[in-house]
Amino acid sequence: MYEMFFALVLLGYGVQFFVGKKRNEALALAWLGRNMDYFREQFAAIGIDEDPKKAAPPPAEGETRTRSALMEQHSYNLFKFYATGRMNCTYCLVSLETKRRQDMFTMATFNLLWPEIDRASYEVPLAFSDPFPCIFAVVKRSEVKVLLENDKTLVSSPGLTSRRRKATLVSRRSRVSPSSSRF
Repeated sequence: MYEMFFALVLLGYGVQFFVGKKRNEALALAWLGRNMDYFREQFAAIGIDEDPKKAAPPPAEGETRTRSALMEQHSYNLFKFYATGRMNCTYCLVSLETKRRQDMFTMATFNLLWPEIDRASYEVPLAFSDPFPCIFAVVKRSEVKVLLENDKTLVSSPGLTSRRRKATLVSRRSRVSPSSSRF
């Protein structure tokens, strides 16, 4: 009886692993499909190549490319996309972090207590000859207070807020920080 229960749990874990892994890959490829035209229009070279000094040129209209040439899979739930070749922009690195759908234990226990979300983080360092101090952050209105408390270099500027009361954040840093958004 115990052997049958153990075999069912093992089978369920295996099914959850492959289904979750495929679902995460499908989400990453769907994100890539929705955003490829924008990156093709804005950057001269997109994708991750074996030689880090040389990125692949953007694919022609209708051309398909393997997943590894456009997006790199770091783990079963972390995918990275790279684009470069834009004036005053060193590169754009997009990290897609999906739920750990392949891990039954995480989905059944930790995800109930601390739900994960699928997240896309954009890292875009700007390259100006005369840099100006700037931080750009996309946050929910309810998270602005927590952001200001955690990072003491940020200062809220009440004179620069809009009608919708969106907070404008000003900093003395010279590099743009990555912003996060859901996809």
